[in-house]
Amino acid sequence: MNLRFIDDKSTQLVLFDMDGVVAEFVSGEESLIQKEVPNVYLNKRPLKSVISIAEKLHEKENVTVGILSSCEFFSQIKEKKEWLA
Repeated sequence: MNLRFIDDKSTQLVLFDMDGVVAEFVSGEESLIQKEVPNVYLNKRPLKSVISIAEKLHEKENVTVGILSSCEFFSQIKEKKEWLA
Protein backbone atom coordinates (compact mmCIF):
# COMPACT_ATOMS: atom_id res chain seq x y z
CA MET A 1 0.00 0.00 0.00
CA ASN A 2 1.32 3.41 -0.96
CA LEU A 3 0.34 6.05 1.61
CA ARG A 4 0.83 9.74 0.97
CA PHE A 5 0.73 12.06 3.94
CA ILE A 6 -0.77 15.50 3.48
CA ASP A 7 1.51 18.39 4.36
CA ASP A 8 0.28 21.40 6.31
CA LYS A 9 -0.16 23.52 3.16
CA SER A 10 -2.54 21.16 1.38
CA THR A 11 -6.28 21.35 1.67
CA GLN A 12 -7.50 18.41 3.70
CA LEU A 13 -10.86 16.70 3.35
CA VAL A 14 -12.45 15.31 6.51
CA LEU A 15 -15.64 13.27 6.10
CA PHE A 16 -17.96 12.28 8.92
CA ASP A 17 -20.44 9.44 8.57
CA MET A 18 -23.97 10.44 9.47
CA ASP A 19 -25.43 7.28 11.02
CA GLY A 20 -23.91 6.58 14.40
CA VAL A 21 -21.33 9.37 14.16
CA VAL A 22 -23.14 12.69 13.62
CA ALA A 23 -26.63 11.31 14.30
CA GLU A 24 -27.50 8.74 16.94
CA PHE A 25 -28.04 5.19 15.70
CA VAL A 26 -30.35 3.14 17.89
CA SER A 27 -29.87 -0.61 17.98
CA GLY A 28 -32.78 -2.38 16.33
CA GLU A 29 -33.85 0.46 14.05
CA GLU A 30 -32.50 -1.43 11.02
CA SER A 31 -35.89 -3.11 10.61
CA LEU A 32 -37.63 0.28 10.48
CA ILE A 33 -35.16 1.48 7.86
CA GLN A 34 -35.61 -1.66 5.75
CA LYS A 35 -39.42 -1.28 5.94
CA GLU A 36 -39.11 2.36 4.83
CA VAL A 37 -40.91 3.65 7.92
CA PRO A 38 -41.23 7.45 7.59
CA ASN A 39 -39.35 9.91 9.81
CA VAL A 40 -36.77 7.45 11.14
CA TYR A 41 -34.00 9.88 10.21
CA LEU A 42 -35.85 13.06 11.09
CA ASN A 43 -36.21 11.94 14.71
CA LYS A 44 -32.53 11.14 15.29
CA ARG A 45 -30.67 12.84 18.14
CA PRO A 46 -27.67 14.89 16.99
CA LEU A 47 -24.37 13.85 18.57
CA LYS A 48 -23.24 17.31 19.63
CA SER A 49 -19.69 16.37 20.61
CA VAL A 50 -18.93 15.18 17.08
CA ILE A 51 -20.76 18.12 15.52
CA SER A 52 -18.64 20.45 17.65
CA ILE A 53 -15.45 18.82 16.35
CA ALA A 54 -16.70 19.12 12.76
CA GLU A 55 -17.49 22.81 13.29
CA LYS A 56 -14.01 23.49 14.71
CA LEU A 57 -12.39 21.73 11.76
CA HIS A 58 -14.59 23.68 9.33
CA GLU A 59 -13.20 26.94 10.77
CA LYS A 60 -9.67 25.99 9.72
CA GLU A 61 -8.47 27.53 6.50
CA ASN A 62 -7.12 24.38 4.89
CA VAL A 63 -9.85 21.90 5.90
CA THR A 64 -13.00 20.98 4.01
CA VAL A 65 -15.57 19.10 6.08
CA GLY A 66 -18.34 16.93 4.69
CA ILE A 67 -20.98 14.42 5.75
CA LEU A 68 -21.41 11.11 3.98
CA SER A 69 -24.13 8.53 4.29
CA SER A 70 -25.99 5.84 2.42
CA CYS A 71 -29.69 5.14 1.97
CA GLU A 72 -31.75 2.16 0.92
CA PHE A 73 -34.64 4.26 -0.45
CA PHE A 74 -34.90 7.64 -2.19
CA SER A 75 -37.31 8.91 0.49
CA GLN A 76 -34.54 8.48 3.06
CA ILE A 77 -32.28 10.81 1.08
CA LYS A 78 -34.84 13.60 1.51
CA GLU A 79 -35.13 12.89 5.25
CA LYS A 80 -31.38 12.90 5.76
CA LYS A 81 -30.93 16.15 3.85
CA GLU A 82 -33.71 17.73 5.91
CA TRP A 83 -32.13 16.50 9.15
CA LEU A 84 -28.75 17.95 8.15
CA ALA A 85 -30.30 21.34 7.28
